[in-house]
Amino acid sequence: MPWPWLALTIAIVAAVAATQMVRRARRRAEAAEHEVIRLQRERDALTRRVGELGQQLSGFGDATHDALLVVDTRRRIVAMNDLAAATFGGAHGQTLIEAVRDADLNATVAETLADGRARDLSVASSGRLFSVHMLAGSPGATIAFQDVTELSRLQRARRDFVANISHELRTPLTSIGLLCDALSAMTNDGDVASLVVTISGEVGAMARLVNDMLDLTQIEDGRLPLRLAECEALDLIETAVARLRPQAVQRDIAFTIEVDAGVQVLADEDKIERVLTNLLDNAVKYSPTGGVILVRCEPVDSMPPEGGDVLFSVADEGPGIAASDLPRVFERFFKSDRARERSHRVGAGLGLAIARHLVEAHEGRIWVTSHEGRGATFYFTLPAA
Repeated sequence: MPWPWLALTIAIVAAVAATQMVRRARRRAEAAEHEVIRLQRERDALTRRVGELGQQLSGFGDATHDALLVVDTRRRIVAMNDLAAATFGGAHGQTLIEAVRDADLNATVAETLADGRARDLSVASSGRLFSVHMLAGSPGATIAFQDVTELSRLQRARRDFVANISHELRTPLTSIGLLCDALSAMTNDGDVASLVVTISGEVGAMARLVNDMLDLTQIEDGRLPLRLAECEALDLIETAVARLRPQAVQRDIAFTIEVDAGVQVLADEDKIERVLTNLLDNAVKYSPTGGVILVRCEPVDSMPPEGGDVLFSVADEGPGIAASDLPRVFERFFKSDRARERSHRVGAGLGLAIARHLVEAHEGRIWVTSHEGRGATFYFTLPAA
């Protein structure tokens, strides 16, 4: 082929290739333009949706006493109600740490965004105390701030009042107890002696109540320090059982102890012995004559992380606890129906509340299972040593 024709052919092929490349580039550009337009539409729709959610949140916020914030996955505020704006002075687009200057809150929200689990914590901000609940959404999280400043102040006032009254009662109760002892030594009259014994017993019960109230107040205030050490689980149980054995013998109640060999816990020995004593005391009171109380302790590796890894249990053969009462048995001064059916000497309803606080101070948990007429079993967990 002559060179002119060869050159022309090459030029034509190059022109065709260039045309095809231009067409492909144009198609890519058109596709990119369509994608940009689609993304812009989605962005506009998302912006409108966020605005609608903000309006809905603002409207909802008018009907609640909580300050509400909605943050995105970067922890930037995308919506808030009027109360939140007034409380924190925040604005849309600010980060959470800028609006609420609390590192713990910021870190906890990050954890909720990462794993989707709801969380609660307390936050102090602008001289106020808030109970904060956060819930993961799609995408982002909703954070509710409940102002508990006044409630906290009232709880502190209640605890101070209980502590002051308890301190004031100690002196006259001690004096009455001493007078009863003196009167008992001075009289030969059997009726008077019996009356003195009754009075002395009531004074003793009152003194125990006062001591329990003081202890519970100190525990709630965090003024009862823990001295943690490695403890043998069997030693803790046997010490508590020895304290209750005289009462159990009077009613022909037997103890059965089942503890895996070598089980150790990290605990304050005195505090956990008190927990066990309180649980065993209840078990003895409610067990029928000739009954058996089963005390067990075993390592449980499958417990959830917040529950510890050594499980204690105290099971009795008493009348059990009504299902409606189970959620409240660890409340202070609460007495179930089975307690009301017995004499007033059963107790003031503080033992289980004290046990709960002491177990939780060890980062353990405590609960109860029961079926009416078939006894009750109390469980609590402690960290292994």
